[in-house]
Amino acid sequence: MYAWLDTLCQVNHGPDARFLSGLTFEALVRANFPGEDTEPAAELLCEIIFRHGPGELNALYVLDHIRRSGGLKGILSVIEDGGHDQKLRNGIHGLRSSLASQLPKDAIHLSSPVIKIMQKMSCLTETSSGEIWSSKQVIMAIPTTEYNTVTFEPPPSRKSFGRSDIHSWLDLTFTYDTPWWKESGLGGAGEADIGGDIYFPDVPDSDILQANMYPIHFWIRLNYTDSQDWLGKSAQEMEAE
Repeated sequence: MYAWLDTLCQVNHGPDARFLSGLTFEALVRANFPGEDTEPAAELLCEIIFRHGPGELNALYVLDHIRRSGGLKGILSVIEDGGHDQKLRNGIHGLRSSLASQLPKDAIHLSSPVIKIMQKMSCLTETSSGEIWSSKQVIMAIPTTEYNTVTFEPPPSRKSFGRSDIHSWLDLTFTYDTPWWKESGLGGAGEADIGGDIYFPDVPDSDILQANMYPIHFWIRLNYTDSQDWLGKSAQEMEAE
């Protein structure tokens, strides 16, 4: 069953998408894998990933979640609290601290941005604090739009800079008294006309559910200019748009 789900989730946006949107995940499994073993497996799968039973979840929503997560193998790698459990217990900052702790003492210099890179027999890097470092190679971990803050000797060609596509993601959540999209035959995920993704969760988080609110989530990709314009708006202007 798991191999079949991995295959099906890759094509769930085809002609059968509307049909899958009208089914619960439980009904989908029963229709294709009738038997005593598959229903408990579906129950376990949904409890691990969503912390809800397969009879509560839309089939398209489950399949789309599996597809966007890279398949079942990656999702099931964390068992304790399912897909909502954070794999990095201490967060991204904990990962950074763990990596830094393995470096030699004094290998990290804070508040010392690079202002000049000179390439001769070796590569010399000068920082704003006045320190100069020699190395075989320098890795630039900043957007290409920030390269003008560094002086290069000799100056590189413009082509070597490339181009960074700077953008932001706008996360919007609308809440409703009733899940009207179910009555309209919608479920799973969709695409917004303005660019981005829409998610119709069948079962909201417990705190939202207790408030009798049903959410729709929008993730909208904005280019750099649009995102700066948006961030400059007041709350009233955002609400009006």
